[in-house]
Amino acid sequence: MSRPSALLPMVEVAWCDGDVSVKEREAILKAAVELEIAVDSPAYQLLKGWLENRPKMGTVVAWKDYVRAI
Repeated sequence: MSRPSALLPMVEVAWCDGDVSVKEREAILKAAVELEIAVDSPAYQLLKGWLENRPKMGTVVAWKDYVRAI
């Protein structure tokens, strides 16, 4: 599983109330760094994008399908 996709469940929980708080954003980005996702990497930028704009349902469905498959 790619590292940003490992954080997708956290992103979805952060969005559950319709908005990502500053604390949620900071916690998720900190987790990304702890997973060794470089701040200047495309993966980190993708994750930041998910925190600014909720991932599309297709992304979540694909993640669930992937997890079921493994």
